[in-house]
Amino acid sequence: MSLKYFSNAHLKIMAILFMVIDHIAFVLLSNTDKLYLMMRLIGRLSFPIFAFLIAEGFFYTKNVKKYITRLSIFALLSEIPYDLVFNQTWFEIRSQNVFLTLLLGLIAIRIFDKYRNQDIYLSYISLILFVFLSMLLRTDYNFAAILMIFIFYYFRGHFLKISINIILINTLLVILSLNTGNSFEFIQIIQLFAVLSLFFIYFYNHKKGYQMKYLFYIFYPVHLLILYFIELNM
Repeated sequence: MSLKYFSNAHLKIMAILFMVIDHIAFVLLSNTDKLYLMMRLIGRLSFPIFAFLIAEGFFYTKNVKKYITRLSIFALLSEIPYDLVFNQTWFEIRSQNVFLTLLLGLIAIRIFDKYRNQDIYLSYISLILFVFLSMLLRTDYNFAAILMIFIFYYFRGHFLKISINIILINTLLVILSLNTGNSFEFIQIIQLFAVLSLFFIYFYNHKKGYQMKYLFYIFYPVHLLILYFIELNM
């Protein structure tokens, strides 16, 4: 009897729930509240699952160009809601929504995959360029996001190698955050809890599950707008 319980749809729903819990805490709760820390901890599980789903989507999609186009459109549509919620302005160049992060990661593995059997050096150079581009654009998780998506792509089917690298990246994120010169905050440490997302990914069964192709695309900007209007009326 297979222990692989979670379909693509299951993982997508879980990642969305973890994300919403994180955003509710960030927007509506005080960072001194114990519930705030617990909800932010749960929220750390979200992005690695989204990164995994992007890598899986790359392998399963029938048309990568359409996949890239969808992410591009919703990256544009989500930027104003994102900035309203997280930057209290209509547009802020210093941070970008998660769709742009996922878009850059998808393009990075697409280019790497295209050239890896022709010119491996060109493949790695392109990957490095996307890592730096994510840092330049200040996307969510920036360099770590691109690397996580790449790890799920490159080590697909090798769970131990994936786990080791995901742990290393999230540990690096914590180390870097502790060396920025800012005062210590527990939220910096709980980034390590992102590795618990590997538990859910381990039980992935490679099945599509429920048909919900546009659920995350539509839900992301809508839930941000809802949070923005709730915050306005508090």
